[in-house]
Parts: sequence; C-alpha cells; structure tokens
Amino acid sequence: MLFIDTRISPPDKRWVESVTVAGNAVVHIPALECIPTGISVDLDGFDAVFVASPRAAKLSGDVLSHFSGLVWTVGEVTALTLRKMGIQVSRVGDASGVGTFFAQLKKEFDGKLPVHHVAWISAEETTENRENLSRVFGIEIVHFPVYRTVPTHPDFQTIFALPKPRTWLFYSGKAVQSFSAYIDHTDCVELHGRSAAQAGASILNAVIKPIRLE
Repeated sequence: MLFIDTRISPPDKRWVESVTVAGNAVVHIPALECIPTGISVDLDGFDAVFVASPRAAKLSGDVLSHFSGLVWTVGEVTALTLRKMGIQVSRVGDASGVGTFFAQLKKEFDGKLPVHHVAWISAEETTENRENLSRVFGIEIVHFPVYRTVPTHPDFQTIFALPKPRTWLFYSGKAVQSFSAYIDHTDCVELHGRSAAQAGASILNAVIKPIRLE
C-alpha cells in the first residue's frame, strides 16, 4: 500500500519507518501551503486561550509563553507542540472542534464555563460559528487568525503515475477539496479530524479516523 500524506509538514520519520517496515510506502504531497498572516496577538485581559492546531501553536508560542491564563488545545498533537516549547497546557480536547470542547467543559462545571474572555488562535478559515458559540456558552470569543492556507497544484501526471493500491491521508476539509480531483475511484481515503470528515465523508472508500499522534 502507498500512503499519500497531504499535510503541510512532512510526516514524522518514526511513523514512516513503521509503515515501511510493514511493507508499505509513504510519499508526502502537501495539499496546502501555509502563509502566516503576521497579525499581532495581544492576550491581555483574556482568561483562557484555545489553540486550534499545531501550526497555530507554533506561530503563537512566543506570546503563549508569557500568558498567565489557561491554555486549552483542540487535541493531543497541538498540546504536544506547545509542551515541547515549555508551555503548560491545562486541558486537551479530543480534536472534535471548539464547540464540542466547550460543551464538555460546560457539562463538567455545572452548566457554566469557568471563564469569560477566550482568545481563539487558529487559521483564518474555520468551520465554527464564533457568534453562535459566544451566545450558546455565554462567553466572549476573539479570533486571532495567525495563518491562512492556499491550495498547492501538483502535476496531474505525477499523481496518476503513483503506484496502486494507495491511501490518501487528509487532515482538513480544505485539503480534501484541494485534492478531490486527484482521487481515483479505486483509492482509499482516511479522513483525520472533524473538518476532513465533513468534507470527505461522501468520497468512495473514505474512512473517518482519529487524528494520528506523531
């Protein structure tokens, strides 16, 4: 089996080794390119920060290292990214999104979140309705879009020349949309994370999988 990893950054070497030892192969073909927005992230007056991706964590690490409030992450991979920078993470979600994260937190605190002002650090585009979340959970949410993603355009002939059988690994809905034309009806597709699952659930041979820890 050939696994096509479509994330922006190359896959972890240890994971690649484990895949190849099992007789498979891995090729890295990023579906998206990351462009930092360069916005200023001022966390003064916030009770908590919700970091929505490993890339958002990397881009905001310097600011978060001086933040005295609660630091929350969407999932384990994002938490690990921050911890490697020496930043303490107080709560980790299950990669289902900020709405699910807040709902679980609200349930644990008897129907009311323990914070009032939350900074949401993520990509420019999100699948969440920030105004609705603020209303439902009774908090103020300020979005800090620290990066945007744009599609890459690999050569069609290069993709079609890849050996089969093959499995595409997607980690965002935008990546699915960017590469949907490259997917053959015989290909398998793994959808990691909420937005990828939403965008690619209708694709033939698609399987929804948890975010892989690396």
